[in-house]
Amino acid sequence: MPSKQAGKWASFLGGANRVKPIQWQEPISFRNYFASQDPDRYKNFYPLLYTGLIVSILMMGVPLLRRSAADVDWAVSTAVAFGVGAMIVAVILFVAWINTKTSRFVVINPQGIFVKEMRGAAYVFTTWPWGQIDCCSFERMELGGLTYLVLSAHMADGAENYYGINIYESPRSVPVDDIQAAIRAHGCAVEWNC
Repeated sequence: MPSKQAGKWASFLGGANRVKPIQWQEPISFRNYFASQDPDRYKNFYPLLYTGLIVSILMMGVPLLRRSAADVDWAVSTAVAFGVGAMIVAVILFVAWINTKTSRFVVINPQGIFVKEMRGAAYVFTTWPWGQIDCCSFERMELGGLTYLVLSAHMADGAENYYGINIYESPRSVPVDDIQAAIRAHGCAVEWNC
């Protein structure tokens, strides 16, 4: 006979009715379209950019404070200081470029709809619990000249969250039937509006 503790863990983990989490990666072009509409897109980069500029200025100021060049002459000292600052800015721009090449990961799990995405230089993890989601629907959405199959979560407060599944012109093997079954298993209605 199982103990009380084992019973608590079984109910916490979902027991025999546990639904396997479904996950997929959004098309990069879908994420980039919405990211380009966000005015705070580069907000996380500003502190890094300011740090690079401050380090560059400080490195240029060290020889001035010492009243002698850090190397043989002032030109080399200034070039080294400028080079370090330029390298920091280059790394920041490289991170910004990488950011445009990454997509969001969407997971449907017992807690709700979970999204992991890179914003600026940081990863952001967000979960929308099932209690905040009224219903979901699959829709066609045209953005930037491409047609997407999109999962739309209609929130209790009237907002809508969109999760890109596929591009109609070049479909991938995303388990749409499994997505629909997982959403229904968590007590949320799903409609097709395509």
